[in-house]
Amino acid sequence: MFQAALADVFRPPWTYAIVVALAPGASLSPHVDGPIQGLRHHTVLQTTPETWVFHGEAWQRLALGGIYTMDPTVLHGAVNWGTIPRLHLVVDVLD
Repeated sequence: MFQAALADVFRPPWTYAIVVALAPGASLSPHVDGPIQGLRHHTVLQTTPETWVFHGEAWQRLALGGIYTMDPTVLHGAVNWGTIPRLHLVVDVLD
C-alpha cells in the first residue's frame, strides 16, 4: 500500500531514490550537485523545529510530511540542531 501511494505522488519513471539522514548536531556544508534529468523531490519523513535547510538564498524549516521540489544545481545545505536524526526521502523523477 505504501508503494502505491508513492507511485501516485511520484509518477514513474524514477531515476534515483534514497533515504538520507542528518544526525543530531550534524551539518551538510553548502554545495551544488550536478544537473539531473527531471525533478528532485524531498519528502520529510522525520524532523524537528531545530532542523534547517538552506536552498538558494533562504533558510527554511521543512514541515513533517511535506514534499519539496529542489533544484540540486542551486547552492544548498542543512543543519540539525535537534536531538533526533532528520530523515528525507529523495526521489528524482523524469518530468
